[in-house]
Amino acid sequence: MIAADANNSTTVTALDLVKIRALILYLDDELANNTSWRFVEQDYVFPNPVNSRYTELEAYNDTDIFDVGLEFTGNEVESIFELYQNISNPFKAGTTVSFNLPESGAVTLRITDVAGRTLKLINLGAVKGMNSVNLTRDELDATGVFYYQLESANHTATMKMIIVD
Repeated sequence: MIAADANNSTTVTALDLVKIRALILYLDDELANNTSWRFVEQDYVFPNPVNSRYTELEAYNDTDIFDVGLEFTGNEVESIFELYQNISNPFKAGTTVSFNLPESGAVTLRITDVAGRTLKLINLGAVKGMNSVNLTRDELDATGVFYYQLESANHTATMKMIIVD
């Protein structure tokens, strides 16, 4: 993904992506009011393009080029228990239920109808971090509003999904 202040508004927003998209699709041939982007001729040969593990970082203003440094502290982002909305929803053929776990362990994914009847029960060993389960309409053999509940040793969460004809 490209994220940059392409329209020189001093913020990075969806409008910047629109400008970059227009440039990529040749709807525009320049980024107006932006002097920090550099374009090269089509036949330009970049020095040592294969031998570098990292692309050199630079920042620009109207007259100067600046080196850019990145520093990582080594701190991990906190991992939490989280159940996400299924994608696609509503769905006809299939959907994906994703969830994040703070630690590896056994989980149960239960799909129920609005009356509480279990349509599908999936027991699995999940890993710390992001996990996904693909479901097909054939597995559930129903249409309407349903609930899916994820349960681990220490957490439970429930979301709603819709299956359409």
